Amino acid sequence: MFLACTLALVGTAVVCVRVVGQHELARLAARAASVADDACAAAENSLTTGHRLRCTLHDDGTVTVAVSSRVTVPLVGRLVTHILPWTEVTMMREPPPVLG
Repeated sequence: MFLACTLALVGTAVVCVRVVGQHELARLAARAASVADDACAAAENSLTTGHRLRCTLHDDGTVTVAVSSRVTVPLVGRLVTHILPWTEVTMMREPPPVLG
């Protein structure tokens, strides 16, 4: 019983850490999209492989980036494979910085 509870706790901790990391990835992708000329391409380029991305440009000058990723739980990963829900972040678009 103790081993089962410990494994459940470890699995829950791994999923929680991944959810927080996924939110950070969505925030970074939205930030890249908010300052780029081609917002969705910048958001796509800011992510590493293994993540799914949805990018939406709105008429009010905002961009919404949603990120989802696959998580495998340690020790039971072959039995349980999770796909995390979409994490959405919306930011106001900014003009790109002027160089020079």
